[in-house]
Amino acid sequence: MKLRDFAAALGLATGTVSRALNGYPGVGAETRTRVTAEAERLGYRPDRVGRMLRTGRSETIGVLLSPPQGGFNNPFFVDWLEGIDGALADTPFTMLVTAARSTEDEMRRLARLVDVLGVEGVLFARTRHDDLRLPWLQSRGVPFATLGRTDAARPHPWVDIDHAVVGREAAIRLAARGHRRVALLNTAEAMMYSRHALAGFREGLRVSGLDPAKAPVLHEAPTEAGGEAAMRALLDRPGPRPTAALLGNDLMAAGAMRALAAAGLRAGSDMALIGCNDHPMCTMLDPPLTSFTAPVAHAGERCAGLLLRVLAGDMPEPELIVPRLVARASDPPLSELRAA
Repeated sequence: MKLRDFAAALGLATGTVSRALNGYPGVGAETRTRVTAEAERLGYRPDRVGRMLRTGRSETIGVLLSPPQGGFNNPFFVDWLEGIDGALADTPFTMLVTAARSTEDEMRRLARLVDVLGVEGVLFARTRHDDLRLPWLQSRGVPFATLGRTDAARPHPWVDIDHAVVGREAAIRLAARGHRRVALLNTAEAMMYSRHALAGFREGLRVSGLDPAKAPVLHEAPTEAGGEAAMRALLDRPGPRPTAALLGNDLMAAGAMRALAAAGLRAGSDMALIGCNDHPMCTMLDPPLTSFTAPVAHAGERCAGLLLRVLAGDMPEPELIVPRLVARASDPPLSELRAA
């Protein structure tokens, strides 16, 4: 059945039916419901290829997953994709997802999304200092939005989780609990959110009367293996062992717990730990991990929403999400540690 025949059967204009089926505005809720219900009953599906040829639009959004994502099993990207999918559910857009294995591969995949697959817009996360993706997209006039702020000169839409709050509030909390030797086991130094976490951490130490220059800071991959490697390196440092550490995310905290156990130590008994992201795994760790919320699915939904507004001709304001602490058993006061 062709669109004009389907529209005639409903007694509606072809344009009205097309807008109703494709999620475009300008159609009343009652009409949209009637059209979609009848399409479902008759098994009618719009001719997507024909529509693309007529309009010159692909109705696709490219989603670039950046390294190191460890495949599609990384909880960060799974949650982010869930949010994006929710935002696009009632629109004509479909997301095309590609996962880069290196920064060089990242640019190749980005070029393929734009130049070969013809996506109408791009979403990406894990923004970096001097991020090459931004000028590349801007030079081609491709709409995009990012999960993460950047230091780019030209403004662009972004949603970010304020990791400066994580760093600052974690340092203040640990200092208030008596800890004087506090470390930051951070994610990769090039990541913008890593820089924000470090700046907040140092500020929190300063306002708590501690010297940020004396606090160990190590950078590793945002993975369990990265957290394990960072904790091993911290334990191998000369001098008194830190009594507390903030981890760049919950996966790193899980790896850090494993490194502590291999050294005959235990999180929550020999060292206080705080994570970030408040992933469901936090309640299953031993001890349960104190963490900061980082609603990545919500951020993905908001990020896609910003891009949709850009595609509609708007220039939306950036959005900053403030995390909150979820206290559990992994970061006791200094007085409760075995070494105290």
